[in-house]
Amino acid sequence: MKLTIWDLFRFLLKGKWTVFTVTVLATVITLVLVNANQTYTAKTIIQYADNCVSEGYNLKGEAFDAKEIISPSVMLRVLEDTGRSSQKMDQIRNKITITPIYDTAKVALKEANQKNGVEYEYFPNTFCVEYDGTPSFEQTRSTLNSVINNYFDYYAKTYLYLASVKEIDYSLTEQDFDYIEQAELINNNIKSAVSALSSYSRDSDNYLSPTNGVSFNVLINNFNHIENYLLPEIFEKIYTGPVTKNKALIDNKYVERREEYLRNKESAEYLAEKTKEKMDAYVEANLTVPNAYHDSEAYSDAELGIIKDVDRTFKVTTERTLYDSLFKNYANSLAEARTNALLAEECDNVLKRFEENSNPEKTAANAAEVEALIEECLEELRPIYKDTFDVIDDYNASLVPKHITKLCDICYFPKYNYLLFALVGFIAGFGLSCILVIAFETYALFKKAEKNGKNS
Repeated sequence: MKLTIWDLFRFLLKGKWTVFTVTVLATVITLVLVNANQTYTAKTIIQYADNCVSEGYNLKGEAFDAKEIISPSVMLRVLEDTGRSSQKMDQIRNKITITPIYDTAKVALKEANQKNGVEYEYFPNTFCVEYDGTPSFEQTRSTLNSVINNYFDYYAKTYLYLASVKEIDYSLTEQDFDYIEQAELINNNIKSAVSALSSYSRDSDNYLSPTNGVSFNVLINNFNHIENYLLPEIFEKIYTGPVTKNKALIDNKYVERREEYLRNKESAEYLAEKTKEKMDAYVEANLTVPNAYHDSEAYSDAELGIIKDVDRTFKVTTERTLYDSLFKNYANSLAEARTNALLAEECDNVLKRFEENSNPEKTAANAAEVEALIEECLEELRPIYKDTFDVIDDYNASLVPKHITKLCDICYFPKYNYLLFALVGFIAGFGLSCILVIAFETYALFKKAEKNGKNS
């Protein structure tokens, strides 16, 4: 029995439905298996703008380590953000790879220098962060996004100077503070907030928050409004009462404060006096020892060999001498003494005001007004602090891109290509079905020829 190529085509035509069925089944089974084992990978590229990273150091001067991206503090936040707190950290951490991206020009330069015997260090500042994720592309992408966002937050808190303001305690009226103490706490808190915001405003070139459209200067004006218009009225009502919950306790507190300020004043004056003595001794020593401050009429260059070669055209030095440090300490001590003297004087003024005879009816009326004004003050501070924290959050977030950025958005792709495996399943199913059909038809034809041979 001889078979020709046309016999094979005839067999395939005859078993076309078998070929079709097997091919479709093989393709479907392949896709089902791929889908059951399919996972997604997400990746992004980050770059550091700080020159120190290209030299192998972080902003603290320590050795730079890109593995900080998956540090424990970062990964703990990732587990919380993705709702997988019950999982172990390493289940995600071990699936993240951080690959440096080298600048080919700098690599070539390094190799050229090494060939010439010149030492040249090159450290990459660009890295590809890749996460071999889960069967869910959304979870894979969100997990890597959480890793990058939390790392940026970690980087900012670890290496950058972030803005911050301490909020007022809105429950201070419910605590054991006298009226004047409540007013002072509010006043000191506002002064502290204004001082911090002023420094941020200078450093940020009048930053404007994208969240609420408020700048640091607007916040400063809002705080100043309360300090300049509302607080003076509160103090005026307290002093003209005088209004107090416990006069004896207030007297004791301010006497103790005055004594403490006076002790601090005396200590600062003593330091200033001793510093002045050192300054005088320094000046006296320089009057008798040959040095660059003597003019050429008193001493010749030949007599002062140590400065013979000094270029007299350079009159200014940028180096700080011992005398400069002494003078700075002297000025600071005098300023501290003056500040404590003023604070002690303020305590005396408060004590004198509370010594005045009070009108019970006026005191009761003032007390009610003071309580109302303090509550009003606290209520007005609430929205101001809300705006303040929104601006600060936006400002702190704006600092990070100046040091580290994502060069591209997070992209994700499947581990297995559906089209490729569908093609593999189709080819395998088609080939297998053709072989089966041809084998079956050939066997049937062989049996038929064998039977005919026996009958003949």
